[in-house]
Amino acid sequence: MQKKIVSLAILAALGGMSTVVLADDAAPAAAPAAAPASPWTVTTNVNLVSDYYFRGISQTWHKPAVQGGLDISHSSGFYVGTWLSNVAEDTFPGGGLEIDYYGGYNGTFGDAIKDLSWTVGGYGYYYPGANFKQATAGGANQDLNTFEVNAGLAYKWLSAKISVDTTDWYGANSKTGFKGSTDGSYYAELNAAYPLPFGDGSFTLIGHVAREEVSDELTKANAGTHEADPSYTDYKVGLTKSFAIAGSTGWTGGIYYVGANNGGSSGYWGSSGWGGVSLTNSNRGTNLAAGHFVVTVGRAF
Repeated sequence: MQKKIVSLAILAALGGMSTVVLADDAAPAAAPAAAPASPWTVTTNVNLVSDYYFRGISQTWHKPAVQGGLDISHSSGFYVGTWLSNVAEDTFPGGGLEIDYYGGYNGTFGDAIKDLSWTVGGYGYYYPGANFKQATAGGANQDLNTFEVNAGLAYKWLSAKISVDTTDWYGANSKTGFKGSTDGSYYAELNAAYPLPFGDGSFTLIGHVAREEVSDELTKANAGTHEADPSYTDYKVGLTKSFAIAGSTGWTGGIYYVGANNGGSSGYWGSSGWGGVSLTNSNRGTNLAAGHFVVTVGRAF
């Protein structure tokens, strides 16, 4: 760019001088037009977390997790992606991996309502090899895979979304200790990501509260001393910071306090006797829903 500016300056200076141009001197070729920018964007991410909490419940029994994902988006608002994390086999019998897949559309209302945007999509959770029958002899043949559809709105730093299960809620049905099917269960959440007015905008205050409503209950035989209805409320508050390492941008670190109000009495799967299989860790004296500090660090590129 600097070389072009110097050349243009010299040509401008010569413009006032008499020059002789030979008729067969070829005119300089025009610079080729720049290629149009691609409407597609591809990003990847990798993260290390001290404890993988999902919707207020530890998925790794309070142990670390390595996570990563790939996202493809189009300028029209269309997006698809996938995301992976290790999980605890104690909770996902026969499986130790979570593979998520998702897609949908994001959009805005334009000048009609400034700073207001919307999203619609679908999200699937796949746990390879995980099945209730892997937990104990005679256990129900039931996987824990789940799919949900979602819709949400965002205004500046506030957002709200609802996700509705189109399948049973992580394998919860009459085969695994519930009265019936749990499709139609929903998760309603309110989130805040407020940029703080210092640190060149690199600090963001995070807040989250949500309600998991399960559409059916455990049978009396499986509920035992636990709550028959496994519905619960979860929360998260924290702080994130974006930063660079040796000129490498895209890094983000965070510290959060997360948990849920079910006190772990029903664990993530509703009961320590769901389907005749103990899937909570109450026998180890650990509360999967207890409030914990979680530290994360990762990079998007």
